[in-house]
Amino acid sequence: MLIPSFAFAENHGSSLSLGLGYPYVSLRYGALEAKAAFEEGVNVYGGRLYLNLKSKNEVKFFTGIEYDLINFDTEDIKGNGTVFLPFIGGEYFVSNKLSLSLDFGPGYIKLKDAEYSNVSVVGWEWIVNLGIWIYF
Repeated sequence: MLIPSFAFAENHGSSLSLGLGYPYVSLRYGALEAKAAFEEGVNVYGGRLYLNLKSKNEVKFFTGIEYDLINFDTEDIKGNGTVFLPFIGGEYFVSNKLSLSLDFGPGYIKLKDAEYSNVSVVGWEWIVNLGIWIYF
């Protein structure tokens, strides 16, 4: 029982998993994921589509796209926006029920002020996601 057991990425059997990261929570079924992130005054809701690239032993590599809707209401500004993120990453299976995930990519972010329609911010930012996945 003291010897760690490793799951092989190509053999894990569950398609349903719960992801916990900072500051997000997500639910994944197969290649589709629903994701929500909450920070003080900022809420992000979106989805992801995955494409598995390669699995070797306990590591799985993947790529995909993400699209999110953003709502923000802080002391200084209120508005909404979108994020489009192509990403690439990997998942390390600690066991058949638990994995660690890291992905990154250039996110295209578009934000618009609710009060002043001519005030907006548009641009590319590098986005990194780190999380823990629990498989059912």
